[in-house]
Amino acid sequence: NIAFIGSDSLSGVETCSKITVETEGENQSASGYCMDFAGNSSTSTIVLNIDKTIPEVSISSPIGNQIFIATRETINILFDVTDNLDSAPQVQAVLKQVEDLGSQRGKRPTEIIVSNGQKIKPLDIDDGKWKLIVSATDFADNTISAESGIFEVIHDVMPPRTTIVASNQSPVTSEGATYVTGKTSFTL
Repeated sequence: NIAFIGSDSLSGVETCSKITVETEGENQSASGYCMDFAGNSSTSTIVLNIDKTIPEVSISSPIGNQIFIATRETINILFDVTDNLDSAPQVQAVLKQVEDLGSQRGKRPTEIIVSNGQKIKPLDIDDGKWKLIVSATDFADNTISAESGIFEVIHDVMPPRTTIVASNQSPVTSEGATYVTGKTSFTL
């Protein structure tokens, strides 16, 4: 809604126009007028940029249910932000831990500011469950926030320790070799 105002030091302002512009777009002209009590009028035109549409955010990496194991994978931060009128909306991207698992956190934070295209090694953040949150605001203060699905970071890089146990029959050892029968069962 636009209300035009005017001043008249002689007879005073009788009325000024009010208009409503609802159409989205750039460089829209809107004209209004003011009239004094003597019947004199003047017009004024303004140029408007009207943006009611929120930006669009799509996150392509990381995605929900992905597992990133230390020393094996890299967490790639990939997202796209577009807006109908603002070619460069303000963007903030944050990795947020939603569940702490495994090793002690130490000095690792629960929220990390990241940028599009950034590559993160799993050992550089705490192990556990995480999500990516991307927020965007255009020049008209239209704001959106999108979240990736929850993904997991695992710091366990040690192989399991295994021992083979033979049961039911005593193995026979001869000249450094161990012999068992078909009735022998094995347990790991």
